Amino acid sequence: MDLGLILVLPEVEEAKRPMLITLLANYLAEVFDDHRSRRFYAGLMWAVVRGELPAPYLFALLVRVMRDYIEGQVTRPGAYLVRTLEAFPGVVGKKGEVA
Repeated sequence: MDLGLILVLPEVEEAKRPMLITLLANYLAEVFDDHRSRRFYAGLMWAVVRGELPAPYLFALLVRVMRDYIEGQVTRPGAYLVRTLEAFPGVVGKKGEVA
C-alpha cells in the first residue's frame, strides 16, 4: 500500500473514497499491529477529505510514526497520533476519537 495516496484523497472520485479509505485504514492497523484503532485511522482519512486536516501533514506524520514504531521508539502509535493531532482543534475529540 502506498501511503502517498493520502495526498490525493480529496481529489479521488467520491464513489471510490470509502474503498480507498478502508484500504488505508486496514494497512495502518496492520503495520501498527493495532486492529482496534482501524476506525480511528479511517477517521483521519475522512478528516483529510473534509479539509479538516492537511493531507501533507498527515502523510508526513504517519511516515514519521511508522519509522519510529519500526525502530522501537514508539510503542503505542495510535496514542502518539492522538497527542500530536490535538493541535488541530475539532479533529481529535477528548477521548481520542476523530470528529
